[in-house]
Amino acid sequence: HARVPGQEALPFLSAALASGLIGPDQGLAMVSQLKSARRWLDAQGLWLKLLGQPSPLIYNGDFEQGFLRGGFDWELPDLPPYRSGVTVQQPMTEGTQGRALALSFNGRPLALPVIAQTLVLFPGVYQLNGRYMSRHLRAGNGLIWAFSCADGDAPLTHTGALADTVGRWQDFSLPVEVPATCGAVQMRLTTALKSDALAGLSGDLYFDNIRLKAP
Repeated sequence: HARVPGQEALPFLSAALASGLIGPDQGLAMVSQLKSARRWLDAQGLWLKLLGQPSPLIYNGDFEQGFLRGGFDWELPDLPPYRSGVTVQQPMTEGTQGRALALSFNGRPLALPVIAQTLVLFPGVYQLNGRYMSRHLRAGNGLIWAFSCADGDAPLTHTGALADTVGRWQDFSLPVEVPATCGAVQMRLTTALKSDALAGLSGDLYFDNIRLKAP
């Protein structure tokens, strides 16, 4: 395994990325190593160098881009299809301006979280907004977007339960307070009760335009 780059090496890594000496895959692997070492600011700095442009607080919250392995994109459980309780796609969807996140639950036990993203945030109160739609969703006590500190998984807050909307798009929102003790935040889609994931879910659930507004 490659060593996690030291603080003094990061400027050279950035220059190597800019000059093409290090490819995107190598860069993403280094970002993942820095994340594993809980060096959140270094990891995010290298991630932004890879992107070559500013990023919103939630990356790819409109789901227009295919998911990148590593970095600060959406993370999915690494399971073969026959063991997964959900199929994840990004189709063009009626009621949206483009692509959306489409989750099709098949009744098998569900690995949690369904999908997640690590957010590097300064302390303060943020506002989460997004849209969702579901059809024939059978999810027990429903699903929630839960926030926790990435260091130690201390819970912060979560949305109300998202249930069946009979094919209608609905908005959801949530204030999220990030304490100074939280180096990074994990945003996870999970079931309100773990027992519901073990029992398996069925039906379709869509998300789009997930945004986090800074204080």
